[in-house]
Amino acid sequence: MKKIFFIVAIATISMVSCNNEKGNELSSNISELNKEQAFAKLNSQINEFNTVFFLQYPQQNLQRGFWKKLFTVLKADVQGAGTGAGVGAALGGHAGAVAGAVTGAVVYSVDAVINLPTTSSEPPTNSGYIYCVISNAGNPNLVIDGSLIDSQNYSIENNIGYYHNLIIKELLEENPTILNASFDDLFNAVLGKVSLLFPKEIQGINVNELKKQIKSNLNRDLPIILEEYNSFPVLAEMYPERDNEIVIIDNFFNNFSTLSPELRPTYAAGMIEIVRNSEISSLSSLTLTSAISVAINSSLLWNIEE
Repeated sequence: MKKIFFIVAIATISMVSCNNEKGNELSSNISELNKEQAFAKLNSQINEFNTVFFLQYPQQNLQRGFWKKLFTVLKADVQGAGTGAGVGAALGGHAGAVAGAVTGAVVYSVDAVINLPTTSSEPPTNSGYIYCVISNAGNPNLVIDGSLIDSQNYSIENNIGYYHNLIIKELLEENPTILNASFDDLFNAVLGKVSLLFPKEIQGINVNELKKQIKSNLNRDLPIILEEYNSFPVLAEMYPERDNEIVIIDNFFNNFSTLSPELRPTYAAGMIEIVRNSEISSLSSLTLTSAISVAINSSLLWNIEE
């Protein structure tokens, strides 16, 4: 009888285990279906927004060397924000995603400027490669000299682009040779700023792992960004877990890059509003709004030689 009971017990456990596995698989499939549906709905809303927006505002063909270099840096910015948010979320949840987005965006941005091809044999300098229009930082209710702050929805996560500009400004003011820095020196300098500005968001993160993963991704991403004019489709294939987000960023960037500087803030604000009100996950929403916020603010930050 004991043998029979033992066999039945094992069979029962096996059946329960199989049922649990099927249940988990079904739950995962439903979750993935909901994710795809949410992104499909968001893409449809973005397409409607684009149709209305570009009936009202003209697009331009910006092909000069300055714009190409600037948009190369902006691509690095937005990819860095997305990478940092994903790595930070894995290490420290929502707060980690916020700290990671800022860190990744700044590191990618400065490293892209360091590695931009130039016509000069001289190393990049502060005066030749950058100016920053941000000043009197710290007042969330003030729109600061061209740097855009979302004062109505003020929070760190709604203003990743603002803090991206602020950190880069401070780094360059304190050490203009940061544009010649190694990755380790650059990351450590950025981390110091992030730790001061966002102590709660960074405290739960293993910063060595954050550094390791951002460096690994940067080494993969930057050659694509610097060498491929249409880099986002390539990046979407490289990161299938983020392909929905990268497709939206590609859509945004293709349109954003055809607008005059005066129209870009309006377009970016509209895109951010649509993403915030969508049904995608909070992490995907943070990733996309951070990337857009960084793109518009970074376009006001860098002044790159032709």
